[in-house]
Amino acid sequence: MEELDVIWMAILAGTPLVGALLAGLAPRKWPDLGAWITVLSTALSLSLAIAILIQYRYDTLEQLGVLNDLEFRHKGSLDFRSWAADRNPDPAVEKSTDWVGRTAWLNQFGLEWLWGMDGVGMACALAISACALSIAAVVWRPAGEPGFWRATLLCLEAVLLAACTQQNLFFLGLLMLLAVLLAALLCRFSGARVEPGTMGNPAGWILRPGFIAAALTLVGGLILSAQDCHDFAPPDRLEEAAWRAVRSTPGAAYNDEYAGAEFHTLDLTVLARQARASWHGHDLEALSLERLRNRLLAGDKEPRYDIADLLKREEVGFQARLEAWKNSYWVVRAGWVLALASVAWLIAGLGYSEGGGARPEIDGAGGMARAMLSSLFILLLLRVVFPLFPTAFAPGEKGGPGLALLAGMLLMGDVLFRLWTASSRWQISALSAWGMAWVAWLGVFAWPWGGQPGPLALGLNGALLAGVCIPLGMVLARGLMVLRPHDKGAAGGLALLLQAGAPLSLGALAMLPVGRALFATSTLVGVLFVVAYALWLYAVASRSGLFGSLDNQPGAPVTAPEPWKSRQVLVAFLLPVPLILTGVIPYWVVAWTEPAATSQADLLERMPQLAPGQGMIQTNVTGKE
Repeated sequence: MEELDVIWMAILAGTPLVGALLAGLAPRKWPDLGAWITVLSTALSLSLAIAILIQYRYDTLEQLGVLNDLEFRHKGSLDFRSWAADRNPDPAVEKSTDWVGRTAWLNQFGLEWLWGMDGVGMACALAISACALSIAAVVWRPAGEPGFWRATLLCLEAVLLAACTQQNLFFLGLLMLLAVLLAALLCRFSGARVEPGTMGNPAGWILRPGFIAAALTLVGGLILSAQDCHDFAPPDRLEEAAWRAVRSTPGAAYNDEYAGAEFHTLDLTVLARQARASWHGHDLEALSLERLRNRLLAGDKEPRYDIADLLKREEVGFQARLEAWKNSYWVVRAGWVLALASVAWLIAGLGYSEGGGARPEIDGAGGMARAMLSSLFILLLLRVVFPLFPTAFAPGEKGGPGLALLAGMLLMGDVLFRLWTASSRWQISALSAWGMAWVAWLGVFAWPWGGQPGPLALGLNGALLAGVCIPLGMVLARGLMVLRPHDKGAAGGLALLLQAGAPLSLGALAMLPVGRALFATSTLVGVLFVVAYALWLYAVASRSGLFGSLDNQPGAPVTAPEPWKSRQVLVAFLLPVPLILTGVIPYWVVAWTEPAATSQADLLERMPQLAPGQGMIQTNVTGKE
């Protein structure tokens, strides 16, 4: 029987699929029936996401003491709970409250559906569900093919929610491919038309970078799967492989087969343990070695093999395997490939250089749904790219210190330049989304510039909050522009300012830890970041029509404001709630996102020597075992 937490995660991803079937089959003679089904399905998905958040916080975070004691912050990570589940000889212990699970598929090829939920996935799931509900309310009657459009929207929501719970890099790449296809179909079914030779096909803007991102993710996964993760494999997998070899090979000895068994996987948590261990240079996280030691201490020796002899073999092989991983240039290449995949995915969700191409007739309904793709950008950074951070991106002979941070600063400068030349709110919205994306990027890569681990937790927390702001802010701003295309007054300007991280908003809350992390690494970079943020807000406020109509000309007649309709009021107040209240009362979001981000940095921060022999720690760095 499946675990209760796995059932909850499956229901979360499956609910939009049921709604898609019903919305697609809704009779055309009742045009509003499909719209109501879509709205109710997305509302139910959002309710399920909130219910899962409540269970995750009280049944997992509080039970593990994560919210009460800083010493237990690392238990809030997905890696720790997966490690505990793999280490525990009794898989039934607390299996329904750890929010991790395995569903068998092709185990012999390392392909399992690996369930997992933490604060990062939870934040993305809430953002996706809220955006889907807002889109369903805005696009009440799509211009193209309503039934297909609604069904495709709900299928896209289901795929993105499934990606939030996925820990297998192979399935994550496949879900990305499926999401790109569905987003392109939404542009097709929304009825967007472009004159030949002018701006290209809107669906092509999604397909090309989206396919590149998914392909790079799969390539990076294949590179990593070629690395031997024997020491961090679930011990039962190594035992199963050893006994299978003993039964099938005459004269094979269990100790020889166990010690020589290679474990290749696409499990992100196993790859993260291997990367951290090679970075630290010690065996604190070795699963198979730890389990063998526990058996030896407990006197649990089976007559078929000698655990003490096997333990000696494992200890000798452990250091050799760590050195092989640490010195592998393929790991570095995989890290950069996956980083490029996250940028390509962002292009698929936001479009590159939309400052010169965003138009309401092309990027309206389909563009709103397309913005949902950007929710996976921060998921890729924190769950896929960052676990390889110590090995692939940190300062040293292989990492190229500060290169990623320098690229983020230059690209943020490009966003500011384009904002000063933006001529419409559509362009301002797209450019603000790009600016928030580079804030998240800077938060993740702030540490290598200074070579100190202290700012790492600050940067990760700010990056997570900035990443959640991208889809929420973009769908809010574009939703109002779709509903009120002729309104150039303050409402749309306020939405754009919220998207850009106005004071006392979620975006501003993200700026604080990222700014502190950048100041801790380099005062000059921190000052440049603060100046860029101030210029960003000024450009958005001055060019969005917040202090006057965007298109007002001297002597132009003043038009009366449009009356607000009930559905417009719903959209106007749905997404500002998480964007404003979380900035005013940070505890509502930080209480469950902070453990997930901080715990990823915790294993690095607590170590007195992070990378012996690589010159990482320069001065005044202390820690504790």
